[in-house]
Amino acid sequence: MAIVRGADAGLRAVALGATVVQLRDPEATTRRLQLEALRLVAGAPVPVVVSARVDLALAAAAAGVHLPERDLPVAAARRLLPGRLVGRSVHSAAAAVAAAPGPAGAPRGHGSRAAAGARDRRRRRPAGGGVPASRGGRLRGDRILQPMVTVRVNGRAVELAAPVPLLDYVARLGVDPRAIAVELNGDILQRDAYAGCTLRDGDVVEIVRMVGGGATTADVAR
Repeated sequence: MAIVRGADAGLRAVALGATVVQLRDPEATTRRLQLEALRLVAGAPVPVVVSARVDLALAAAAAGVHLPERDLPVAAARRLLPGRLVGRSVHSAAAAVAAAPGPAGAPRGHGSRAAAGARDRRRRRPAGGGVPASRGGRLRGDRILQPMVTVRVNGRAVELAAPVPLLDYVARLGVDPRAIAVELNGDILQRDAYAGCTLRDGDVVEIVRMVGGGATTADVAR
C-alpha cells in the first residue's frame, strides 16, 4: 500500500508497483481532497482508499476508507460503504478485537457474495479464531493486513506500512542523502551511519536539506 497526499503522487506510486493507494492529507481542505480523490480514482487502475473521510470516499466512488483508531466505528462505516473496503489503524490487540466484526455484523444469506467472503475469511483465521495479536496494524474485515508504523518527521506524523531504512525513505523524498543532516531521537547521525539506520514506530526524526545559502527542512509527505 502506498500512502500519498495527492493524485500525482498516487499515480507515480502505481507506476512503481503499488497495488493499493491510500489518499491521506490531514492538512488539505475538503474541496482539495475531493478533487484529488476524484482524479486519483479516475486515473488509477488499482483500488483507492480515502483516509478518515467516508463522505469523500462515497463522493469519489473510491474503493473504501481507512479510519484512524479514534474515529467512526467500523460497523457504521460498513453500513455507509456496503461492499467496499473498510480499514482501521489499531495500536493494540484490544483495539483490533474491538474493530473486528462480531456476530451482529456477520453477513446473512448463505448464497450471497458477502456470506461467501465471510466463510473464506473464517477459513483463513489463525487457530483459536481470534484476531492476531499485534502492536499495531491495518484491518480489513477481521484480518490484520500489515503493521502500522508512525514516525514523526520534522514535526509531522508520518504513517508507514512497515519499518523502512532511512536511505529508502530519503529516496522517496527525492533528496540526495549527501545533502542532508539527520537527527534521530535527539542524536545527530553521522553520514556513514545512514545506511545502517531504520525508521521504526515512535521514532522522532529531523531531516534538514542543505541548499545554496542555507538549509531547509525536507518535505516529509511521501
